[in-house]
Amino acid sequence: MIEKEDPRGRKYYWIGGNEYQHEDVPGSDCNVVLRERRISVTPLHLDLTDTAVREEVSRWRVEGFERIDAPDR
Repeated sequence: MIEKEDPRGRKYYWIGGNEYQHEDVPGSDCNVVLRERRISVTPLHLDLTDTAVREEVSRWRVEGFERIDAPDR
């Protein structure tokens, strides 16, 4: 992982590298990617929804706006 900085001064991280930076970790996906030229897929799911607050906010009334309920998910 490489830490970089964008033109606005914000840090970001670049995941990657090249074969010269490879660390041999037995059983790691990095070894398979490098040696066997395969890909590594990491399924991610990130849900930061605060469901309790969302339900509370959905009951708010806003003057001048008609309430339209969203369909159930």
